[in-house]
Amino acid sequence: MLDSACPFTGAPEKRLLWAVGGGKGGTGKSFVSANLGLQLSADLDVTIIDADLGSPNLHTFLGIKNREVTLADFLYRRLQLEQVALHTGHSQLRLISGSNESLGIGDLEHFRKKRLLRQIHELRSSMTILDLGAGTSFNCIDFFILADTGILVINPDPASVENAYQFIRAAILRLLENTLRKYRLGHLVELVLQSRREARSSIWDLLDMVDKEDSTSAQLLGSVLEQFSPGLIVNKVRKDDDIVLGRCIADVVTKFLAVRLNFVGGIPFDEEVDLCLTRFDPYLVKHPHSQAACALKLIAERLMAISQARPRFVPGVDLPYEEGRRAQLLRTS
Repeated sequence: MLDSACPFTGAPEKRLLWAVGGGKGGTGKSFVSANLGLQLSADLDVTIIDADLGSPNLHTFLGIKNREVTLADFLYRRLQLEQVALHTGHSQLRLISGSNESLGIGDLEHFRKKRLLRQIHELRSSMTILDLGAGTSFNCIDFFILADTGILVINPDPASVENAYQFIRAAILRLLENTLRKYRLGHLVELVLQSRREARSSIWDLLDMVDKEDSTSAQLLGSVLEQFSPGLIVNKVRKDDDIVLGRCIADVVTKFLAVRLNFVGGIPFDEEVDLCLTRFDPYLVKHPHSQAACALKLIAERLMAISQARPRFVPGVDLPYEEGRRAQLLRTS
């Protein structure tokens, strides 16, 4: 039985969309997605979507063996997204399971992606959680930046940290490129593409280049970045230094990538996670009072607070770029 003594009473003011991603496979994205869904569903209607279009496995973390319909039935058989949402048997939690039966599903065509995004926003759920695949493909990045809250899951090892940094950087550049195209500022897109090619350049440098061309556009991009505020989770924590690592990564991202990365907590390593997966036992149901379960509950609370406090962007009114740039200059002087 899940501990229902958590802070999510009543539905949020609006339907929320979270996306759980990262640059590397094996960090625990599906574990985090499944157990955040289980925790939140004690009080909210929650739908989890396995958006790992190449190798989906979210259903195993929820103890589901037989899937009558999957995301492929929506993408290729023209069912509605609501029609492929399965009741999991856990509180108010539904699952839209992924499928690896269709060759090439990982390379989703633009029109299918648009249809999927549109129907995600039309789901009858207070909360929708997307469990994304690994890597920095445009499919993963686009889902991540379109969510109300993106959640980055890493492990405390160098490869995971490096890949996570590159994931966030790629997401930021994609967000800036989309913004410039949306506001018909195509003459500035080449600056973003140049930064994408130069892996070591900072986002602050890009904003400076845009500012030299068009200061109003630089303020626009700064405002968009102010609104983009992902959460960071360190999974498989074994020592206190792993928690310190999470805070350090958040500081580095702010320093070089010009966005606020919210470190929302670490999840202690627990050998029972793999055992539960083997037995098709949802971890949070089997071990509701473990250290990892308590950490997940606290992380869910912090993420909900971030989502509810997300600022609304008004072009030409919210201009945090100048303030942020001054803070950056002070840090580097």
